[in-house]
Amino acid sequence: MPFYGAIAAAVAVVMFGLSARADFATGLAAYDAGDYATARMEWLALAEAGDPVAQTALADLHANGAGVPQNFAIAAQWFRRAADQGHMVAQLNLGDYYARGRGVPHDLSAAWLWLSLAARQGSEWAAARRNDIELKMTDAARREAARQLVDWRPLAH
Repeated sequence: MPFYGAIAAAVAVVMFGLSARADFATGLAAYDAGDYATARMEWLALAEAGDPVAQTALADLHANGAGVPQNFAIAAQWFRRAADQGHMVAQLNLGDYYARGRGVPHDLSAAWLWLSLAARQGSEWAAARRNDIELKMTDAARREAARQLVDWRPLAH
């Protein structure tokens, strides 16, 4: 899977102003310098306050074992919090986690849903991954996932 971590978060900061606060930028500079402990410290308060960009960046730290023990379950929890708010990178990562059973139970319907949400936002990678997963799903599972997709609404933080 391609790396869509803190770099994507930085692009989101510049393009969408999602986390234009100095503490996120400080964390990103620390991350880029390999100072993962400082990055985590800067991002944690933002993530706990509901910032989806910081949540995604924290998830990447845990997914990659950058300054913390690698823990896919914790990464999935942070990806979920950001994905619930509509963060595309978190959605595609969470979908891939469900497809692989990485940090969450293996669930092709959940994978399809999260990847579809990311694909709606323009992720070609998510669309291709979703299409591969769909071939492995039963008709009933596809119908239920499609129903969930219609009903899905982002949560406000």
